[in-house]
Amino acid sequence: MGYRHLKRCLQFLLSLIAVFALTFPPCFSQHIDGETIQELDQKLMTCKTDRQRLPLWLDLGKRYLLKIGTVPSDIDSAKYFSICSKSVALRLGEDSLASESDILLLKTYLEINDQKSAAALLHRPAKSVTDIRALLLTGENYMYRHGVGKTDYDSTNQMFEEALLCSRKLKLVRWEAEALRFQAKYFFELRDLAKGRRLFEQAIHLVNSIKNKYLEGIFWIDYGYNIPDNDSTFDEKARLITKSIELFHAVGMPDKEIWAVRARAEVYRRQGKLDTAAAELLRAVDLQKKAGYRNFHESYQPLTDIYIFKGDYDNALTYALNAVKSMEQTRDTTYAAYVYERLGDIYSEIGEPSQSVTWYARAASAFELAGDREPVIRIKSLAAIQMVILHKAGLALELLTEAKKTYHPLMPVQKELLARAMGECYSALRQQGKAAMHFNEMMSVERNIHLGNQISAGAYYAFGSFKFQSGALKTAAAYLDTALHFSPGRVPLAHLKDMHLMLFKIDSLNGDYAAAIKHLQQFQQIKDRIFNDKKVRQFNELMLRYEAEQNRKDIADLKNIASHQRRELRQATQIRQFILVTSCLLLILLILAYSRYRTKQRHNLELKWKQAEISQKNLSLEKMVKEKECLVREAHHRVKNNLQIIISLLETQYGYLEHEHAIKAIRESTGRMQAISLLHQKLYQPGTSASIDMELYVRELVSYLRESYDSDALVQPVIQAQSVRLDISQAVAVGMIIHEAVSNAIKYALPGNSCCRIRISISEDETGWVQLVIKDNGPGLPDGIHIDASPSLGMLLIRTFIDQLEGKLSINNEKGLKLSIWFLKTA
Repeated sequence: MGYRHLKRCLQFLLSLIAVFALTFPPCFSQHIDGETIQELDQKLMTCKTDRQRLPLWLDLGKRYLLKIGTVPSDIDSAKYFSICSKSVALRLGEDSLASESDILLLKTYLEINDQKSAAALLHRPAKSVTDIRALLLTGENYMYRHGVGKTDYDSTNQMFEEALLCSRKLKLVRWEAEALRFQAKYFFELRDLAKGRRLFEQAIHLVNSIKNKYLEGIFWIDYGYNIPDNDSTFDEKARLITKSIELFHAVGMPDKEIWAVRARAEVYRRQGKLDTAAAELLRAVDLQKKAGYRNFHESYQPLTDIYIFKGDYDNALTYALNAVKSMEQTRDTTYAAYVYERLGDIYSEIGEPSQSVTWYARAASAFELAGDREPVIRIKSLAAIQMVILHKAGLALELLTEAKKTYHPLMPVQKELLARAMGECYSALRQQGKAAMHFNEMMSVERNIHLGNQISAGAYYAFGSFKFQSGALKTAAAYLDTALHFSPGRVPLAHLKDMHLMLFKIDSLNGDYAAAIKHLQQFQQIKDRIFNDKKVRQFNELMLRYEAEQNRKDIADLKNIASHQRRELRQATQIRQFILVTSCLLLILLILAYSRYRTKQRHNLELKWKQAEISQKNLSLEKMVKEKECLVREAHHRVKNNLQIIISLLETQYGYLEHEHAIKAIRESTGRMQAISLLHQKLYQPGTSASIDMELYVRELVSYLRESYDSDALVQPVIQAQSVRLDISQAVAVGMIIHEAVSNAIKYALPGNSCCRIRISISEDETGWVQLVIKDNGPGLPDGIHIDASPSLGMLLIRTFIDQLEGKLSINNEKGLKLSIWFLKTA
C-alpha cells in the first residue's frame, strides 16, 4: 500500500474512531475494530426488538465507512443504517443515539463529497454537542479533501474556532479538547509545528483531567501520526504513539493496542528502521493470537512491504502467502488487492516481469471489483513499467492511455506515477522527446508535493536513469545521488543496486576513481545480498513449496469438486428415483381419480334420472292437488248454492205462514243455514286455504244477524279475533254457537235496553287452546234457569256444539250474560 493512501486511510480511521466512538461506552467502539460486517449482520439477525437492533445499526454504518476501498454500495448501506437508526431512536426516545445517527449521516455525505447535503445538517451557531461534532467533521473534510485551497483552509479554521467557543460556553471539557486537537492538525497541515504541538498538548492535558484513558490514547496516536514526516520527527512520532499503546493496554482494549502497534511500525518503516518495524508487526501478530483475532493478514501485508525493501524476498513471499492464506481462512478480501500488488512487486524485484504483470493484473482486477478506482492507476503504471522490460512498450502505452481515459487521475501521486510509466514507455520506444516531456512532468509534480516516500525515491531514480541513458551524466548523477539519500526502506534494493552501478560508470568517466570503486563495492554487496546462492536456493525452495502447496490445494479442490460431483450424481440418481416413484404414485392417483370421476358421473346421472322422476311425480301431485282444490271449492260452492236454495225456499215458505211459532222457527232455521252458508262461501273463493279467518267470518255473521233482526242501529258489536284461523268443522261449531248466542242477545237483551252491546272475542294461546267469549249487556238468564237444564233449542244447540268441540263452558250472569268457551284447536 502506498504511503499517501495508507496515511489517508489511517487519518480517516483516526477521525472516525475519535469522533464516532466518544459518546459510546468502550464496548461499542470495540465493535468497529473487533468484529466484521458479517459478524455484526449475524448478531443483527438474532435481535428481536428495535432497541436491540439500534446500536448494531449504528455499528454497521460505521463499519461500512471504515472499509478499505469504500464503494458506492457501502456508502448507501451506511446512509440506510443512519436513517433507520435515526427514526427508531426518535421513536424510542433515545436522543443521544439519534444524534449519533445524524453524525453518521453527515459522515456519509462528506465521504462522497456531497457538500450541499452535509451543509444542511450543520446548525450554526453551534448550540449542542452534536453541532460541535458536525463542525469538526466538516472542517476536517475541508482540510483533507482533494484540491484544497485557501478558502477551504479559512472555512476549516472558522469551523474549528466556532466548535471551540461553543464547547467552552457549554463547559464541555471533552469537546473543548476535541476542538483543540482538530485545530492542532490544522496547523500541522500549514507546517506550523510549534503551534500544532502546543494545541495538541493542551488538548491532551484536558483529556487527562477528565480521566478518560481511552480517549487520551486516541489523542496521543493522533498527535504522533499527524506530525509531518522528516528525519527529525520520527523518534518523536514513535514516542507519542508508544504512550497510546500503554494506555490502550492499561484499559484492556487489545484491538486498539494492536492498531497502535501497527501505526508505530509504519513510523519505524518510514524512518528506515526496517528490523524494528518488522519486530513491531510480529508483536501485533502475537497480540492478535492472544486476543483470539484471526485477521493476521492485516499484519502480514505490511511485513511483506518491509521485507521487499530489505531485499529479503523469501520472507517477503512467505508473509505474502501467509496473508493470502489468512484471507482465505477468514474470507476477508479487504486486503487482497494490496497483497496481490506486493506479489507483483516481489516478482518485479527478482527479475520476473512476466509473473509480476500477472499479479499486478490480479491486483487491478481486485481493486476494480471492490469499486476502489483510485489505486488502479498506480497498479497499471507499475504493470506498464514491467511490460517495458518485456519489450512490450507499445502494449504498455495502450494500457496507460486507456487507464488515463477511464480513471482520470486527480491526485498528484497518481499523476506522478503515471507520468513516470509513460516516460518509461516512450523511452523504450525511442521517442525521447515525449519521454523527456513525461519525465519532466513527473519531476514537476514531485517538486510540488515532495512526498518523501518510495514514490519520490522512484521518481528521482527514474529521472536519473533517463538522463544517464540520454548522456546527461552530470544531471543523472545529481538525481541518482538524491535518490540514494532517501531513508533506508524507501528505495528497493534492486534500484539501489542499479543506481550504484550507474554512479560507478559516471564517476569512472569523470576520473573520480575512489568514488567509482566505492559505488562498485556497494553494487557488488547489494547484488550478493540479493542474489547469493543461498538466497537463490532459499527463494527457489520457497517458490517450490508455494507451488507444491498450490498444487496440493488444487488437488484438494479437484477432490472437493469430484466429491461434490459424486454427491450431485447421487442426488441426481435419488431425484430420478424419487421422480419415478412419484410419477407412479401420481399415475395411480390419476387412475383412482378418473375412476372416482366416472363413478361420480354415473351417480350424478342416476341422481338426475331420479330427480327428473321425482320432479315429474311432483308435477303430477301438484296437478292432483290443484284438481282436488278445484273439486273442494266446487263442492263448497255447490253446498253454499244448495243452502241458498233451501234458505230461499224457507223464506218463500215464510211468506205463507201465519202461525207465530212456525214463523219464528223458520226464521231461526234460515239464520242457522246462513251461518253455515257463509263458511262454504269463503272456502270456495280463490286463494283461500282449508282454514277460516274467524275475524272476517264473525264480522260477516254478526252483520247478517243485525240485518235479519232489523236492529243495525240498536246493536253495537265489538269483535276481537286476533287472526285466529280454524278448520271447517270447528268453524261451523263456533259459528253456530255465536249465531245462537247473538240471536238470543238480540231477542232477549234488546227489549229492555235502548242499545244492545255485544262483545265477541276469540284468542289463541301458545299451547293451541282457543278461548271464545260472548258477552252482552242484557238481563242475563232468569233466576233458577241453568244452561244445562234449559228447554230452549238455542241452548241445546250451544251445548251440542261445545260437546262437538270437546270444549269447556263457563257462564257469568252478572251485568248481562257472559259465555266463556275453551277448546283445543285441531292440527
